[in-house]
Amino acid sequence: VAEGWLPPAGESQALETPLSLGWRLLQLLCEHRPAELLTRQTFLTLSRYVHTSSAPQLVIAASLLVRLLKLPPSALPEPGNDPRDAWPMERMLALSGVVEAHKRQQPTLPGELLPLHIQLFAELSALAHLRTAMEPSVLDAPAWLCALTELVPVVRFLLRERPKEGETVDVVAELPQRWLGQLESLRFDVLLLQEPWTVQMHESLLTFAVMKLGGSKREGLLSASPRSLPPHAAHTPPPLCTASAAAVQVRLALLQELNRLLLAHVHVVFSGCMDLRHSLGADLARLRTLLLPEVKQAVWRAALDAVSPTRTPEE
Repeated sequence: VAEGWLPPAGESQALETPLSLGWRLLQLLCEHRPAELLTRQTFLTLSRYVHTSSAPQLVIAASLLVRLLKLPPSALPEPGNDPRDAWPMERMLALSGVVEAHKRQQPTLPGELLPLHIQLFAELSALAHLRTAMEPSVLDAPAWLCALTELVPVVRFLLRERPKEGETVDVVAELPQRWLGQLESLRFDVLLLQEPWTVQMHESLLTFAVMKLGGSKREGLLSASPRSLPPHAAHTPPPLCTASAAAVQVRLALLQELNRLLLAHVHVVFSGCMDLRHSLGADLARLRTLLLPEVKQAVWRAALDAVSPTRTPEE
């Protein structure tokens, strides 16, 4: 190439113009070759983007970061060598301030969900706390952040696939310490949770519990004592017919705590957007059958009140 040669102006402009397919290509890479995006430079670029309030694709950028942070160790190119260890998590931790600023500037009505990109920011902040092993309660973090750092591992625990033969579930490592301590304070044996249950098994448990405990009681199942769940009959479907009463009761106590947390923070986490299938909102949509009837009714009433503030009590 001759010294001093420059491409024509039109060609130079075309080369410098970002492709409209860029985000779609990133999404495809994240879906099929996510390990290729685990570079520090990719993280820095995406993290700068989500901190730009006027950026038009905040949902896509945030969802890409969520997917990359949730990538399991088995998907890494080199086991034991995680490129994410070099990522500066301070950028993700700072997103909690963005969430708080949005809540102050644009307060939501009861029952109104936060915008999708703000929900993703909240999840990113929680994932960063979990990755850095920082305890948000020690940092005087907002209640929603403490709740999300508990919901993320619990949802992962409930959605986990059945382990292969010979594999065990380490509930002490997977579930939040506060939850384990609460179950133990109620004199439940948390090691009973090591038995792998599917979502359908938990759904059968809730159906049985609602029938036995939540029928005509005004307070519903949320405040019922798990130990008051009567022994299951021999004709009930698995796993109820094979599990011990203690194993079934500790599962019910776990689901009650999940519902209490969701009832208080559903506006931060329940997007119902299944398109972003790696997000916490999509995971919770997969667990919607584990939401107690009174929780669904409370959320639904609040949503109706938000769109119809002039409704009478009779309505």
